[in-house]
Amino acid sequence: MASLDVESLFTNVPVGETIEIILDCVYKHPTLPPLKLTSSILKKMLLACTSETLFRSPTGQLFRQKDGVAMGSPLGCLFANMYMCKLENKVMLDVQPKPSIYCRYVDDIFLQVEHPQQLEAVKTKMEENSVLKFTIEENKERRLAFLDLDVDASDGTFKTTVYRKPTNTGRCMNGKSECPERYKTSVIRAYVRRAVKYCNTWEALHEELKNVKQILVNNNFSNTDIDKEIQAQLSRHNQTKTKPAAAKRDIIRLFYKNQMSPSHKVDERALFVC
Repeated sequence: MASLDVESLFTNVPVGETIEIILDCVYKHPTLPPLKLTSSILKKMLLACTSETLFRSPTGQLFRQKDGVAMGSPLGCLFANMYMCKLENKVMLDVQPKPSIYCRYVDDIFLQVEHPQQLEAVKTKMEENSVLKFTIEENKERRLAFLDLDVDASDGTFKTTVYRKPTNTGRCMNGKSECPERYKTSVIRAYVRRAVKYCNTWEALHEELKNVKQILVNNNFSNTDIDKEIQAQLSRHNQTKTKPAAAKRDIIRLFYKNQMSPSHKVDERALFVC
């Protein structure tokens, strides 16, 4: 059990090659119809949004990014995922034996292999078929931190819980801060939801909820608000697990009328005509 991490994925994505990958997927897909937009126009638009990005230096000079995708760019995740998908599909055809588990979230890859040599072979193939560099993190005593998940396979099964870095000080929004109450509620909810989602045993969940409660109390949240949210999330979780599968049915979506979007007017006109 190990993880592979791409070094600076976004800024190392080859723009030209990735655009060709996107065009192939859009216009040469075996089942989906191509866009009505021509491939040449789409290519020009993608190039304009990536290779013509301007940056101003502290001295006032303007620089154009020639390659790689800017961090924070709306196209960053798309380009990174398209390039990684093409790479891993090619590599997984060549690697023998294949990893028994291969999962990726953007630039972090979780693998389970038979021996370290197989892991090194996957890393080497990834680097030979791309411009990227990878780092390896192996498990320690059959335990591995992957993103904010702690994976424990010491007993032959996967037990998961929340992972916190040693540098984590337990600081969050203060319960006595001057802000809308819904923001404070969302802080509690985020901690509790993560615990319920990540812990796959009741023992781990119980321990994590104790940690969550202590963190929130240390940041001046009230026990009453914390317990209320814990009960609500646990009740929702139990109902989801026991709820029978609903029969498939047609769903009609109507836009909610608000100040941000006029889309509801389209539905109103359609309903009036009917």
